[in-house]
Amino acid sequence: MNALFLGQQANTRLYEYEYAFHNISQWVRDFHRECCGMAAIFLIHFRRKKQRYGFSSVEKPFGLHVLNGPANS
Repeated sequence: MNALFLGQQANTRLYEYEYAFHNISQWVRDFHRECCGMAAIFLIHFRRKKQRYGFSSVEKPFGLHVLNGPANS
């Protein structure tokens, strides 16, 4: 095998690794963005719920006031 062929093979493999790394890093960025977006939505939801019903999200976060009676009882 000559050096030119080996060099082309190494460049091709390097390009494939760079492409794979780019895809993985793009997936990580997208996943992080989605998680932060969902966390922001939940925080806004609980903040509005607290303002409306007057209890903290720690005490009754997931609609337990429906089972336990009114929020202020």
